[in-house]
Amino acid sequence: MPPTSRRILQYLLSLLTAALVCGLACSHRFYIESIVSAYFAAALAGAAIIYACIRRPKELIHVVAVALVLWGLEYGTAGARVAGIFLVVPTISLIGLAAFLLLGLRAIWSRGDEQRTLLYAFIPAVVFAASDWFASELLAITEKLHPQVYDYYLYSFDASLIWQASPEVGKLFATHLWFRISSTIVYVGLALPIALVYGLNLRKHGRAALQVMYAFLLTGPIGVIFYNLLPAMGPAHVFGPAFPFYVPDFIHAAQLVPTAVTLPGPRNAIPSLHMGWVLLAWWNSKGLHWFWRVVVLYFVVFTVFATLGTGEHYLVDLIVAYPFALLLQAISKTSLPIADRQRWVPLVAAIATILLWFALLRFDYRFFWLSPSIGWLMSLVTIAGAIGLHYWLQSNPSESTSEQPALSSAVAE
Repeated sequence: MPPTSRRILQYLLSLLTAALVCGLACSHRFYIESIVSAYFAAALAGAAIIYACIRRPKELIHVVAVALVLWGLEYGTAGARVAGIFLVVPTISLIGLAAFLLLGLRAIWSRGDEQRTLLYAFIPAVVFAASDWFASELLAITEKLHPQVYDYYLYSFDASLIWQASPEVGKLFATHLWFRISSTIVYVGLALPIALVYGLNLRKHGRAALQVMYAFLLTGPIGVIFYNLLPAMGPAHVFGPAFPFYVPDFIHAAQLVPTAVTLPGPRNAIPSLHMGWVLLAWWNSKGLHWFWRVVVLYFVVFTVFATLGTGEHYLVDLIVAYPFALLLQAISKTSLPIADRQRWVPLVAAIATILLWFALLRFDYRFFWLSPSIGWLMSLVTIAGAIGLHYWLQSNPSESTSEQPALSSAVAE
């Protein structure tokens, strides 16, 4: 492309990018529907984390400066009617939008390896935020397709273990405010460890880090497919105010004959995508600095508490999340041919394990009531098997983990 034409195209793309970001900041509808959402704010903030991972630390001042400009636009237009409330969440959202703008502009005006790295940061971050924004639409479709839910089947399994994880952790939530707040922040901030792990992998491995983002991006769409196979909502939705203190105990649950019930709400229980995402973040944090691994592990631990304590998930949802995460890791392992035994064996094993759980939960729930040890043993085998196959999948010494060298000093000093 001639230099003049290239320069004109760069100016046009820059104007378009700036107009889109400023338009979102000025949109009252977008403010109400998205910017004040804590979940979406975390997804937007992921762009700022990725930006911090691949750029010089001193460049973060640019993000802050642009965020202040966007703050002024929002306060004067979109947020004027609700000024004074939800100040923290919109600020986080606008920092994320500022990072999106800077990533886009720098990608437009840079060249070579620097431009490729910026595109690897910008495009996946946009797709991930967009997928988060459209997630509610996909869940709404699942609700329309499946007016009935099978929660009592999942509850039956949890109860067969004698110790019911979700109600017990829920009681801790109800009696310990600090525990509930810490877990809820982690639950809402799910996108943060995802962005951190991808950003650090991008800084370290360049283009090879894309397969990490593939796994993160595929989690939602593939998860919705499984939601349609066994629609469920979580104990807090089924038991309502009775959760967590007055759910049926082991003796009463043993007499329960599970049935499908009609309830409104999202069908997003099994497998737990929150658990799947943080597992992927933990698995793909291997090789990163120990400090960042500790941060990711913190999210893993408190995600377990949050998913159970809020009543959004049964324990079995978290168990099935292990083979689900393995499935996503195997699908996204593009550095290995799909026909490679080291890739297709974990993939097939993961699918088979998930479908076996679904079949037993739905059609042979009494199997777990033969003895509590059956459910516990099957859970441990599922988790251990998924972890073992994951390490085997990742253990190929001949595989190149640096298709693109580490970021040049021009980008990452």
